[in-house]
Amino acid sequence: MIRIYTSYVPILFSLRFITIISHLVLLIILLLDRNPNTNKFIENSSGLYNSSDLTQFDTEYIVWLSVSLGILVIELTSFLFTVSSLVIYQSLISILTHSIGVFVIFGFYTDAWIFSDIRWVFGFCTAIPFLTEILAYVEIFIRKKTYF
Repeated sequence: MIRIYTSYVPILFSLRFITIISHLVLLIILLLDRNPNTNKFIENSSGLYNSSDLTQFDTEYIVWLSVSLGILVIELTSFLFTVSSLVIYQSLISILTHSIGVFVIFGFYTDAWIFSDIRWVFGFCTAIPFLTEILAYVEIFIRKKTYF
């Protein structure tokens, strides 16, 4: 059993690293290129929003992206210091949610989506891995569970 588990660790380690980095890069691109995205969203909404709604939308957009970036940087730091890199359920959940996040954010970047849907995507793709990261910390540091 241990031999099978240890043979998958390098694969999970590299997959998790690639998905976290690609999610981070796309979030940074969205943050730096936010004006065309907000304008594209306003144009596609066919005049339903005025200038005060635009400033509110832009502020919410910056806040959601900044919170997502902050959570992702915390998770990446924890991963790089190998605190939770050997926790199998954390690796699988992180790979799954960050992969979904990369595809959905890329779709958001190429097409303008409704912003209320993007809030759910950012919450799902950053909050769930972060919560499981905290759970892994609790298991490792408080319950003293070892994974190696």
